[in-house]
Amino acid sequence: SQQQLNEDEEQKEEQFPQQAQQQKQEQPQHQREQGQPQNQNQSFFPNFLTKFFKQAKLYPDDEFKKLDETCQHLVIEAENDSTDQFFIGKCLIEGQNNFPKNVELGVKYLEKSISDRNIESTIYLCQMLYKGDIIQRDLKKAKKYLSKQLNSNDLRIFVLYGKINMKENNFIEARKYFEKASKESDLYSMYKYGKLLFIGCGGSKNIKDSIHYLQLSADQYYSDAECM
Repeated sequence: SQQQLNEDEEQKEEQFPQQAQQQKQEQPQHQREQGQPQNQNQSFFPNFLTKFFKQAKLYPDDEFKKLDETCQHLVIEAENDSTDQFFIGKCLIEGQNNFPKNVELGVKYLEKSISDRNIESTIYLCQMLYKGDIIQRDLKKAKKYLSKQLNSNDLRIFVLYGKINMKENNFIEARKYFEKASKESDLYSMYKYGKLLFIGCGGSKNIKDSIHYLQLSADQYYSDAECM
């Protein structure tokens, strides 16, 4: 009936304003709910320390907070720089440049640097692994690290690799790398290579060449050669 239609229309007119008002009330709230995390992030992430703690893989955040501003900056810069990683690792092991002495953490920095083929970190850590005075001696690990740098033609790598092979009684390899280092005028290697030639260890005897290298090292005042 017409009366029923009129009543239905009046009900719709009453409902629509309520729905519109409800939408107006709900929409800003919905926008605020979506916008709130973004606003929080905008105020949260510009803090460089927060970024660092989220990304850092090496330096513990509780220890980081104890560092002075200069050291904190170095740590942040070192996250993706193998040279800086070597510097921080060395500082931590030796307790220098306002870094606390922390050998374990220092070794982690060196290993991270070595993973990026940093030769200074390789030599520094392998010397410690060879000596065994600061960290436990591990010749196998040292050889593993050094073997990846044998193509670098770095004299220090040859000498240390020769020393480790000597310690393992692998005289063929020791002689090979002492010879390489001798040709680069390393006095210690001249002496060791001369001795190996003299007794025929790791290869055939060669008295003439042995005397040559021993004399060269003695002429440069290498003390052990002077005592021969």
